[in-house]
Amino acid sequence: MLSTSKRNYGKKITVNDEAVSMVLKILASLLSPTTFALGSVNFADYERAHVGLRWSKIWRASSGVCFLICLIMIVFDSMRYFAIGLYLDKVLHK
Repeated sequence: MLSTSKRNYGKKITVNDEAVSMVLKILASLLSPTTFALGSVNFADYERAHVGLRWSKIWRASSGVCFLICLIMIVFDSMRYFAIGLYLDKVLHK
């Protein structure tokens, strides 16, 4: 008979929590999947409330972060990855 015991491999930390500070959310947003996930949750909150995300509501915080910060971080991540790609193209030999 197999054992079905649960193993704890560490503490789970979620960025999409009200208790997590905005500074930690922005630091975690340096990874583009985290930024996309936060923006998606924020967008889904507005859609779930049957309100929709509009430009006038882009500053309002939903799920602890406003959608504008997510957009800014996605643009910043894109520029950063573009710069890294240019640098690696110059440094690495073909």
